[in-house]
Amino acid sequence: MNRLNITSILASITTERDEELQQLVARLSGGKKTSVSPVAIRFKPAVRDFVTLVSGRLGISSAELVNILVEGIMRETLIPRQAVITHIHERFWLLMDEHRLSVLDVARLLSDWNIGLSVLESRERTMDYLTAPLLKQLSEWFYVSPQWLEGNDTRPMHLTAFSEWMQVAWEIKKRVQESTSDGTPPPGIFLVRENKHFSSDMADADGNIFIFTRRYKTINDVMVSGVECVGYCPSTGDNKKQLNSFLSMINIIFRTHLLNSFDIFYAASYLMDALKEGETLPVSALRKIQENNSKESSHFFKNIWTNKEKSPFLFPFKYLTQEWSELTREITALSIP
Repeated sequence: MNRLNITSILASITTERDEELQQLVARLSGGKKTSVSPVAIRFKPAVRDFVTLVSGRLGISSAELVNILVEGIMRETLIPRQAVITHIHERFWLLMDEHRLSVLDVARLLSDWNIGLSVLESRERTMDYLTAPLLKQLSEWFYVSPQWLEGNDTRPMHLTAFSEWMQVAWEIKKRVQESTSDGTPPPGIFLVRENKHFSSDMADADGNIFIFTRRYKTINDVMVSGVECVGYCPSTGDNKKQLNSFLSMINIIFRTHLLNSFDIFYAASYLMDALKEGETLPVSALRKIQENNSKESSHFFKNIWTNKEKSPFLFPFKYLTQEWSELTREITALSIP
């Protein structure tokens, strides 16, 4: 029986290296084409449709997509050290692209590091400038792990699983405090409820709620809008009352202009799972969530939280306990010079 699968194939490539494979690796590293003759590949219908769909969305040909995927497999299995270096360059540009920064923006942003257009146009020169201190600085600006940028971690961030909403509130207090102390614009807060049921009745969703912040800073005349996923917290059981108090607190600090914005969304569990597993950046996930929620034609995303769920935000003083009132006063006091 043929038991070939992706795991066995990758294991075979790794263990059965020979001179012929090594020659191909050398040619790959040198950027040379391995063959000028086209190769006809017969895909299974689902695989063919996948390649066509993804390549179309990326704006490249199917052949180019397949080449990129196979080259990635070759690097990961046969030259892992070079793969790490490749990850650094690729993740750097992924971070810039997902934050909608053009090459000119990046050059201005990193001008203090002597990185100009001539450096960014060359992969080799860019790599020379992507030092550990710079990667650490980028990780702080864009709220990702420096180990991920350095190619040593597969996850761009590790989310915190909160057990109660009071813990979330203290994290929000820290974000507000950082904003008021360094003079940057107030942060935006976004709550995203994970829908586990895939049903049309969105009010029945009982998954975790993810907490995102968007913070703004201007660096060398470039506006940086960094998105952080603080973590996630359950919204059912004993946490329901705490969530109501949290929403009430958010309303009050929003009124004092300590928050730039506040919004609430639903999202499919597969997207939130991808975020938890480190398969997508917080900025990418939040953008997709906002896009999906804005599509009127989407039956899955057309309904936002019900009025009953939003009531604590709309009528805050009905839901604040003494403990939450004290914390709210501490946070709102940050706006007093």
